[in-house]
Amino acid sequence: MKHAALALLIAAGAAEAGVIAIATNENIRLELHDAQGPCVDRARWAVITDGKRTVSGCWVPKPPAEIAVAWLNGDYTTLPIGVCREPEKL
Repeated sequence: MKHAALALLIAAGAAEAGVIAIATNENIRLELHDAQGPCVDRARWAVITDGKRTVSGCWVPKPPAEIAVAWLNGDYTTLPIGVCREPEKL
């Protein structure tokens, strides 16, 4: 169900630009945005931070159940969709 919900958000886009999914591990936070940011074509903006430094990148869904992120510092990451969750609504 979690995968279907994220896939729906990716395909449809959120009503307003913003963070559509997050993943955290200790002090590291990954944000997946629905805005294009510095990205091209179907890629969308991603941001990762450890509290000391922040790196932007571009993410795309990678079927069947992964997310691929090309970071603007030259690194590349592939994550399972299952590590992402919807951000908490305020």
